[in-house]
Amino acid sequence: MKYLLIFLCFSISISAWSFEAFISKINGDVTINSKKANVGDPLKIGNIVEAKGAKSFFIVKYENGTTFIIKNGKLKVKKLDKKKSKVDIIKGIMSVSVIKNSEQKFSVATKNAVMGVRGTKFWISEDAEESYLCVCEGAVEVENKTHKELVSRNEDTHVKKNGKFTVTKAPTDMWKRAVMDLELLGVSVKPLEKGK
Repeated sequence: MKYLLIFLCFSISISAWSFEAFISKINGDVTINSKKANVGDPLKIGNIVEAKGAKSFFIVKYENGTTFIIKNGKLKVKKLDKKKSKVDIIKGIMSVSVIKNSEQKFSVATKNAVMGVRGTKFWISEDAEESYLCVCEGAVEVENKTHKELVSRNEDTHVKKNGKFTVTKAPTDMWKRAVMDLELLGVSVKPLEKGK
């Protein structure tokens, strides 16, 4: 009887913290831990997922409705539960739509900064030189070793490894590119007002 009670408590604890995210779409060459990925594959902590090639991408959906796409890039899943989700983008382009009013904190770590969000839509480009962020809805808090800023709708920033970074109005071409990638997720973005 003692063993049964321990098992039941353990089962309740696991179900309270279990959370699911899975690959919902694949185009081109996509791998999980260097093995071919398939639609429906779940993400697990420690997974390294990569889309290899200019036209390769994958889309991930969370059970709470949050979704993201990685194009020609690579990420590592660092944390995945009902309270917090964290991914490290190693390279490539990432578009994210985080569901508003979600209790889960969602963050993306790049080589140069950590970007924490709740209920927003944004676009990241990660390369050897910098981490670029364009926000299409809501706000993203960006922090590196020496500086912290809040980036809001129609704003962007270029973050290097160290030092202060500035927040500016996003150029029209980058805004359009970010919106187009979010549309691949089936996510619409409220158009900008003229003159803004």
